[in-house]
Amino acid sequence: MNDAEFLKAYNASRNGTDNFYRHWAVHSFAYSEGVRECANEGIAWLVDIAATELPSVIRKVRENLATLTVVAKDGWARLSLTGSGDVPVPQSKPWVKRIDYTDLPAGEYNFLIADEGGEFRMVLVTEY
Repeated sequence: MNDAEFLKAYNASRNGTDNFYRHWAVHSFAYSEGVRECANEGIAWLVDIAATELPSVIRKVRENLATLTVVAKDGWARLSLTGSGDVPVPQSKPWVKRIDYTDLPAGEYNFLIADEGGEFRMVLVTEY
């Protein structure tokens, strides 16, 4: 991963998004231009996890907007999901996933996932 290019894509100043791209395997899941740029710089694995695991979790707890937080350090990452009220999703047993190896630069990264009536959209916070 080229850290500088990933951070440039993640931190770019944006004003919404014009296009969404359907996930190759989960057609009800789409992601924004900013997320696509970040995926192209090395986090396609994160988009795949979000598309394949999170819609059922978000749908089950009836959240319209959730935040996927990725905390990376020392070559591993922790993914967690919170609802619109900063409440872990689901409340009884929060969705958390550990990634034992990643070349993601150390730091905290947030992505928003919206449930739009069964269609899911993943965007960068700066695109919201």
